Amino acid sequence: MIIGTGVFMRKNYSFTDFKKRIAFLQQIPMEVASHLSVDEFYYPDPQIQSIRKDLEAFFNHYVMSYKAEVFLKEAPLHSHLCANYKGAILTKEQVSLLNEYESRFQEKNVRFVVYQKPLTKISSEESPFFI
Repeated sequence: MIIGTGVFMRKNYSFTDFKKRIAFLQQIPMEVASHLSVDEFYYPDPQIQSIRKDLEAFFNHYVMSYKAEVFLKEAPLHSHLCANYKGAILTKEQVSLLNEYESRFQEKNVRFVVYQKPLTKISSEESPFFI
């Protein structure tokens, strides 16, 4: 907190900070990572980290935590993780569980995105955001 202002400062996390906390990010080569924006990523506190890992184990895929209120649609496509790596195909049961956890942690403004295991690089044209 800045003394006398009552304002809490938020730490700005780097990709390196995230990859220390979220192991699958260590697989991303620097030539891709250097273009990624982490502004949409949610840095997992211990509770969210535990849930994220549980979801990874249940889905047998990688799970990334995102800030629910942030999507940088004006950012270049290559700066989005989902424009570089293939999302996992989930069953109805898995989607239901994912929605349940997102609802449970709505007050933290966190969303989870599931990426295919093994991590699979895609072209921008394969991205769900390519127009």
